[in-house]
Amino acid sequence: MTAVSTLMTRDRLITIGPEATVRDAAVTLARAGISHLLVTGDQEDLLGVFCVCDLDSAPTGTCLRQHLQAQPITVDITTEAEVALELMSKQQVS
Repeated sequence: MTAVSTLMTRDRLITIGPEATVRDAAVTLARAGISHLLVTGDQEDLLGVFCVCDLDSAPTGTCLRQHLQAQPITVDITTEAEVALELMSKQQVS
């Protein structure tokens, strides 16, 4: 079986702070060619996730703290990819 750790990129983790604006997030998402940003605090703790789909409803001048998905669903890096995929499907997240 394949573990989640073998499928994830580790050398290019892209994060953004909660006080960044939605505009900042849009630029970061576009430049990196990704659809989700990890929003982290001062200690690199995960505060939530901001998705490109959130751009439709979030005013560009507001800060991410107001729009992020707090308490995202996470799995351990040793979790089998198939198990993670099943969880993502059940929770309807990408």
